[in-house]
Amino acid sequence: MKRKQANESGIKFCVGYYRYSSDMQREESIEAQKRAVESYAEKNGLVLVDEFIDRAKTAKNDKRPNFQRMMVACEEGGFDIILVHKLDRFFRNSGESAIYRKKLSKFNIQLISVTQSFTERPKTFEGKLMTAITEIRDEEYIINLAAEVEKGKKENALKSMHVGGSPPYGFKLDRETMLLQINEKEADVVRQVFKRFLEGVGYGEIMEEINILGYKTRKGQAFVKSSFLSMLKNEKYAGTYIYNKSSSKDDDGRRNGHTYKPREEWVCVEGGCPALVSKEDFEKVQEKLATRMQTRQHSHAKETYLLTGRMVCGQCGGSFSGGRRERRKNGAHDGYFVSYACTNRSNSNGIKCSNKEISREYIEGFVIDELCNSVLSDKKVAELTKAYNQYLKDKQHGSSDELKTLRRRQKELQVTIDGVVDIIIESRSPTLMERLRQMEEDKIQLDLRVADAVKNQSRDSVSREEVECILAEIRTKLRSKLLCDIKEVLHTYVKQIIVYEDFIDVHFNFFPEINIYPNELSSSIICSDICTKTEGCEYSQPHEMANHRQLKTVGDSGGEGGI
Repeated sequence: MKRKQANESGIKFCVGYYRYSSDMQREESIEAQKRAVESYAEKNGLVLVDEFIDRAKTAKNDKRPNFQRMMVACEEGGFDIILVHKLDRFFRNSGESAIYRKKLSKFNIQLISVTQSFTERPKTFEGKLMTAITEIRDEEYIINLAAEVEKGKKENALKSMHVGGSPPYGFKLDRETMLLQINEKEADVVRQVFKRFLEGVGYGEIMEEINILGYKTRKGQAFVKSSFLSMLKNEKYAGTYIYNKSSSKDDDGRRNGHTYKPREEWVCVEGGCPALVSKEDFEKVQEKLATRMQTRQHSHAKETYLLTGRMVCGQCGGSFSGGRRERRKNGAHDGYFVSYACTNRSNSNGIKCSNKEISREYIEGFVIDELCNSVLSDKKVAELTKAYNQYLKDKQHGSSDELKTLRRRQKELQVTIDGVVDIIIESRSPTLMERLRQMEEDKIQLDLRVADAVKNQSRDSVSREEVECILAEIRTKLRSKLLCDIKEVLHTYVKQIIVYEDFIDVHFNFFPEINIYPNELSSSIICSDICTKTEGCEYSQPHEMANHRQLKTVGDSGGEGGI
């Protein structure tokens, strides 16, 4: 747009720009800045034609709506001067300030600080020098201030005091002590999410269950599937207070909440906040999340690796991953050698592991055989029946609390439905009809969950014959040719496989949940650990199982045979 001439009559027109950084740190109030600018304009015969105000905006960058509106007005014309209280109201970044002062010069607009007289002579040596010195000093001030503020935040964080933002869902803030406390209603959601995730329930089903129970987010909205990943990874729920985890803001003041600093830079205080879930459950969730991530990373691989995410190196602590390489015979292609190998065998970070690679066919067959013949064998039926019946007994106490919550929600939902029906009879509102339909669907799902909870309570024991049937069904899955079935069972029962140079140590999971009902056999096993022991030692618990086997070495660590 063509600039209008502002000074045809010889009168100087000006605008005022006012800013403060935040509600917490007002260096000068807007009113004080206005008074100083208006006084200067009156004394110097300037006509103040407009004002631009940015509240709670930093001057480290140009992400200020009214600052940008002022720059557009500069291009359009209508004034000759911008008045500010001090130069730091305009910018606290010397580089950005130079860019925008150059734009003002292009538009023949002068920037004057009403408290810094050298800005009235911008083209003199003294004016240029003092402007540059002042801008650098202002920039240094904001850098030092930020460092001091951060130091204070870290000191408070070491005392487990909340230092900004909203407390995580499930917590509330004690304003006197600034410590986190449990918000019981929200904490129920957090505990339910952890519990159901450990039981193998997907995010979609967890979302439906939480929403049916009537829980809402802090903004009063229904939960979505993306609500749960950050919740499951938040260490505060296990009682560890964490600060300084997220990466720093960039030059534009933006922060990527999914990019983290190295852990040694975090402030971690064990027991710094009340725990909503146990450490044990939290660690199990992290293991399960890590396994899911590794599975996704390998989901498009050319080969299927049934033990992905379960194998670790007993020599260096690294992880074993699947891979394949070409096998050659007499210089010609002779198929592929498919194996698992420690990722540190070819690492470039200084760690060079010499542990041998293992044939995929061998290790997967070994683990399946051990699972079928040791853990799931008929010889273990008596132990498993006894252990599972004890689990059912312990579970009944927790399920009774869940049943009370479900039944309370049933009554609340029915009262709401009855009220909506009465209104619909009077109004015939199509919106309310759609709302009623949704509530009826929610009630059906809730009724099913109540029935399931009642069935769980009534089921206080299983017979030996029922356990034999379920074990036979799982063994059939393992020996089937359906890779998805085999992988599901392996990832359910196998916790960890530690590969040493001369033997393999397999750690199995078992219990706490095998759902067995008459005429209905299903398995959904989320497991507590079974300790492994070295070969020949006695079990310390009735249902512990150990599996070790001496491995025969075929060739050296780089040979085609592996182990």
